[in-house]
Amino acid sequence: MKKLLTSALLSCFVFCAEAQVTLENIYPNTISVPKFLMFAQLDSSTYKYILFDQQNSQFTIYNLNHSIYLNVLIPITFVSGISQYQIAYVTKSLFDCDTSNIEYALSFLGNGFPTSYPKRFYVYRTNGTQLENIDSVCFMNFSTGQQFGPLYNAPIVNTPIGTKLILRCVDGSTRVYSVCGNLPCAECVFGNGPLLNNGDDVSINKLPNPFPNPTDNSTTIPYTLPEGENTGELVFYDAAGKEIKRFKVDKTFTQIIISSADLAPGTYYYHLQTAKNTSEGKTLVVIK
Repeated sequence: MKKLLTSALLSCFVFCAEAQVTLENIYPNTISVPKFLMFAQLDSSTYKYILFDQQNSQFTIYNLNHSIYLNVLIPITFVSGISQYQIAYVTKSLFDCDTSNIEYALSFLGNGFPTSYPKRFYVYRTNGTQLENIDSVCFMNFSTGQQFGPLYNAPIVNTPIGTKLILRCVDGSTRVYSVCGNLPCAECVFGNGPLLNNGDDVSINKLPNPFPNPTDNSTTIPYTLPEGENTGELVFYDAAGKEIKRFKVDKTFTQIIISSADLAPGTYYYHLQTAKNTSEGKTLVVIK
């Protein structure tokens, strides 16, 4: 009787364990390059599947229900066995300050392929606009890209002094770049781990929305300095990511009124920067 009861319990455990995994959808022919499926977090609340098709120089963004969200043509011609470029990252909040666009990074793998072939790191918007073309580099480690992303060797990280990108150079050196935006998960690296903060208990500060927005004259920028921080700066950028204004703030107030009279119509971006913290980005639209 005891053996029978044990067998029944074991059968129930196996059945219950199998029932936890449910097949949703099948994407065929995606076992290896030139075609594979990856997962992407575009911003703090937008999650998509990315089906990369290197052979046809394109990728498709799918919604979580597996319907097509967007087809994107890549402005690079891939040559099988030579131009081994792959998608390193797809995001709305990282490579520029304009969170209304989707950008993606392409990186040469550089693993034993012809040394004469140009190794570059590209960043494009999905409309075809090129944002970056960095020569003679490749992603620090493709296996730590967005769809994998172990924390210990992640090539893009949020830090208390901004987001950093690490690229390996063909001369054996390594370059560190500052990136305008932040990783979509404010307290994560590739969604897998805690914010890197040099041992300090610091989290990304979330700013309230400005008002009025859009504005044709002046606008109020609310802010809250993080715990332990007494001063900071509100840093403003134009649509190209160029810094245009800085305003020093402290804990005396929790908002600042700025004039937009000297700003051309368009979209601007800003964040609160302190010695140990950089907030999430916010958008300000100026109209005339």
